This record gives sequence, C-alpha cells and structure tokens, in this order.
Amino acid sequence: MSLALLPVGARAQQLQPPVAPEDVRADEMPLTVPVTLNGQAGSMAFRAETPTESFLKGGIAFVGSYTDNALLTNSDKLDNFSYEVLPHITWLEITPRVSLNLGLNGGMIFNNNLSAQNQAAESVSLESAWRVTEHVTFTLTDAFSNTTGMFSLTGSQSEGTAVGAVEQSNNSLLVPPAQRTISNQSQAELRQQVGRNSVIGVRATLSLLDFPRSSKTAQFGTLYDSRAYSAEAFYNWKFASQQWFGLTARGQRFETLPSIATTDVGSLIMYYSAEPISSIMLTFFAGPEYSNTALRAGGAGLNGQGRFWGSSEGATLNWKASSSSASVSFVRQLNDGGGLASAANLQSVSANMRQQLSRHQNEIEFGFTTSKSDPLLVRESINGLSVFVLFQQRLMRSYVMQAGYSWQRQDLPLTRTPADANRTWFSVAYDFSRPLGK
Repeated sequence: MSLALLPVGARAQQLQPPVAPEDVRADEMPLTVPVTLNGQAGSMAFRAETPTESFLKGGIAFVGSYTDNALLTNSDKLDNFSYEVLPHITWLEITPRVSLNLGLNGGMIFNNNLSAQNQAAESVSLESAWRVTEHVTFTLTDAFSNTTGMFSLTGSQSEGTAVGAVEQSNNSLLVPPAQRTISNQSQAELRQQVGRNSVIGVRATLSLLDFPRSSKTAQFGTLYDSRAYSAEAFYNWKFASQQWFGLTARGQRFETLPSIATTDVGSLIMYYSAEPISSIMLTFFAGPEYSNTALRAGGAGLNGQGRFWGSSEGATLNWKASSSSASVSFVRQLNDGGGLASAANLQSVSANMRQQLSRHQNEIEFGFTTSKSDPLLVRESINGLSVFVLFQQRLMRSYVMQAGYSWQRQDLPLTRTPADANRTWFSVAYDFSRPLGK
C-alpha cells in the first residue's frame, strides 16, 4: 500500500493544530514532545514536506510485482507476477483547533499463477489532533490495510507509521507473498501540559491481525490471528533545553485466535531523550515487565505457561534534513505473536535512509529489518531478515515512476528451516493536488 501512497505526499507525523500567538503567553507555549515519548514513530519525510496548509490530493497508481517464491518455501518454489490498480485520495485539513489527515485507497490485485488469490485491496490511514484547550490535546490515529504479501513491506517507508516503536504491534513475521493479510492498529491519546516543562496523559492502543485462508503448507504451517490491547499512563518532563525524561506505566493483553493462549503483561518504562543537534533526536528506554500466560482450550501440546519477570528496552534515532532523512530503531520486549501461536519475546533492529538525488524530486531509499521471535509456548526461535531498495523519479509534474527490489529470508514457523524470496516491483502513478480555501 505504501508504494501507491508515495505520490500522495508525506503525512504529518506529528500532526498538531497550529497555535495562535494570542492564545497563550510566551512562556506557556505548548511543548513539542519527542516522537518516541509521544507514542509515535519518526517520519521519513524531508523537512520541506511537512504540510502547512489544507489540501486535497488524489490519483491512481499501476503497480506490477514479481516474486520467485510466492509460498515462501525452501523447495518446489512457485513464482508469480501480480499487478494492482489502485486509486488513492488524501484529505488534509489544518485549522487553529483541529488537524486531520485522512488517506483512502482501494483497488484490485490480479495474479498470474495464483488466480484464485485475486482480490480487492484497500487501506485507510487517519491522523487527527484536537486542541481542546490551550494545554489539553486529544489525538486519534488509525491504520488499516487489506492486501497480500506481494504488496506489503515493498514500498518506501517515507509515509512513516503513526504508532511508535514501543507501542507497535509485532509485524516481524514474513508471511508468504501470496498470503492475504488484514491488519488494523488504532491509538487514542489525551495529554495535558501541567507545567512549563511537563506533560501528563493517558494512551490506549488496539491492534488486530487476521490471515483469511491461512497458509496450510507443510513447510510454513498455519498462521494464527492475534489481538493486542494496551493502556498507558505517562509523564514526560523536559529537564534541560534539549533533554527529556519520561515514565510510562503500561498494561497489555495479547490473545491468539482461535483461543489458544492469553498473556497479560504489566511494565514500567523509563525514557531518556536528547536532541544533540536540531536535526537529530535520540531516545533510550528500558524497564521491568511482568507477564502471566494461560493456555485455553485447544492449547494441548504447548508448554511454557506461567508467570515470568523480564525487561523491555530499546533505542530510536531520527534524523531529518532538507533533502535527507534516516531512522534507526532497536526494540526488545514482549509482544503479540504476529501470526505465531502465542505472544513472543521480540527482538528487532531496523534502519531506513532516504536521499533526494536532484531538485526534480528524484530520490532513493533503502533499508533493512532483522528480527528474532521467541514464542512463549514453543521453545524455538524464528529469525527473519529483509532488505529493500527503492528508486523514484518524477517524470512530469503529475507523474511518478518507482522501481524497487527486496530480498527476504526467514525460518519457516513449522520446520524452522530457512526460506528466502526475491521480489521486484515497478509502478507508474498519476497524482493531483488542490489547495483548500481557508
């Protein structure tokens, strides 16, 4: 989906209603909290791409994709060519009190060797912020997609993701490219500035991941649906000009469907964030976590239930310049299964870099993600690695061409033997932009 969204432009990753100078005193201007402490992920958009006015954008993209291993097996590989026709539209509204960024996409995916997998595809993205009073803000974000692995994790990450590294659900499992996947992650937050340098608030996150017609191959095995619920109370304090301290108390529940296991988690996370220069934000976080896992009916043959103490830790780095941007993250914590039979201890490292090559908006982006999942009810790890590179060129004012390549390698969940897949894709998109009157 992100491949078709690129012509739409960059989302406002920290969507905040502008504050009129007369609304607050000079010494009480609302604080801009670092993205990780704010429950968000750093955007890959350049500084010049940050929207400052309301607009309507739309268009249509034609995407072709090829993989040499559509079922992600290590033998009897099946190649497949797919193409997608995807109209898209984005509405951005910015007022002194409310900011709204809504993106809608819908189309069809057609397959060459897997015609039974032809399907409609759609995605919805929402970022909104409402400044209730001078110092109270309510934000709501949501990201929904219904697509196949042929068109997931193959496009640019410049759109970013609304939910941050700490709250992000487990999307580390590489599913077969032909697998249909439905995902949704919603987050709501209410925060208040209670002092010149401090912010308190509450945050709730809901994530779901479904696999219709789940993989039944002898090598990959069954994919399990999952649900994740999270509630947080947080306090953020700016104790120096460019340094922050944060404290978050969090409760979570991870469920695997059909009802096999439920894991309840409580954690206390401490943050330290610093901005050594204006273009870089660095954040570290760590804290203890306590989990309780219980088997449900249908969990026969699994083991590992019980109560455990562990830890959550990680770091994020966000860098943004006029024509370059980069993000790096490391996370190790308990998370939902993301397709596995139970919640898992997840360890992941990811890095992305985006570089503009010319003033005509030609650019290149590349990145990698490596992960290790240790399911609580299965005593074996699953390792994954993916890399991608993407080139974009604006042909004319309203036309954009993209070409990319990705390579993925992962242990198969059922046999724990590795399998890899190569994917290439190409797209041409037409897009338009219209400013909205004030």
